[in-house]
Amino acid sequence: MLSLEENNKLDEELVIKAIDFAIKEKQIALSMLQKHLKCSYRCSATIMDILAALKIIESGDGYQMRKTLISQEEWVKLKSEVNENMKKQIIRNYELLDDKGKNDLFSYSNSLVDNSKNKNER
Repeated sequence: MLSLEENNKLDEELVIKAIDFAIKEKQIALSMLQKHLKCSYRCSATIMDILAALKIIESGDGYQMRKTLISQEEWVKLKSEVNENMKKQIIRNYELLDDKGKNDLFSYSNSLVDNSKNKNER
């Protein structure tokens, strides 16, 4: 099992992967993100909310396509600043989740760690 601190670190990595993906695609939908990250709807929705709050993508409702608001060059410049803001936003969003949402995100994070360990053992 991961500690809350380790879980937040892994969530951070998911958000960074999501940002990289959104910038590469120039637009993103919840279903695209869910497929790319191989995570639950709830996890993808939380990450989309974080990306919108960080002004990486347009705000929107539901699973509609959202445009990316920053370029690759801007993302490189903002990355260190975003990392600090992202930590705060992830913690805020995590605290807003109900117990089922926390369990879903925690289970997904643990499965990523287990898969990573299995690949490293091979």
